[in-house]
Amino acid sequence: MVNSSAISTGQFPGDTGNYGNTFYTGFPLESANGSPVPMVENDAIIGEVNAHFGGNYLNEETLLAAARTPRPSKPCTKPAGPACRSI
Repeated sequence: MVNSSAISTGQFPGDTGNYGNTFYTGFPLESANGSPVPMVENDAIIGEVNAHFGGNYLNEETLLAAARTPRPSKPCTKPAGPACRSI
């Protein structure tokens, strides 16, 4: 879970607060037999947690959501990396 949150958001674990496969949700989960500290490697538990937090329990924009969002194109002003060198 830590690796997937880092890959999907582009943030380090300390930024998202997702350090492991369990975390304190602050509410009992029906799909985890009433536990507020579920093992989140379970689709039903992830679904319940996401539903409680409005579909985004990490409260971070994912890389896929960012890619879907139209953004204005910004040209490179100085060669800072491979993307700017190809322009």
